[in-house]
Amino acid sequence: MEQDNHFEFSANSSRDGIWSYDILKQEFNLSKEWKKRLGFAQEEKLGYFDYLGLIPDENRFDHHNAMHDVLEKHTGELEYVHFTIQYPLTTKSGEELLIEDIGDIFFNDDKTPIRIAGFHRDITNKKSS
Repeated sequence: MEQDNHFEFSANSSRDGIWSYDILKQEFNLSKEWKKRLGFAQEEKLGYFDYLGLIPDENRFDHHNAMHDVLEKHTGELEYVHFTIQYPLTTKSGEELLIEDIGDIFFNDDKTPIRIAGFHRDITNKKSS
């Protein structure tokens, strides 16, 4: 648990958000600061598909295709595959962000994806300058 606190502290210091999605258990977790950045109270339930709903409709298919392309590249040689994708996100209050999502998709012995984890970086100001 102490290691998790170090990761959370590092993410908060950089203003990045840590997230993970256990596909088998259908459990989605966001770091406290990132959940707050998206406009959600800590006690509010936010599932993976709720999170995907923050991606504007016109961009959701592109996000799906990008993740599908990552999965297609998995050769089975490694237990995970790395990805970096960018997409817009609308916070609960309506603020539009541009997110860089960097993470890994983890697989079991049957080469089935079982977990996705990574971090989000708000690059809105970097793209607009």
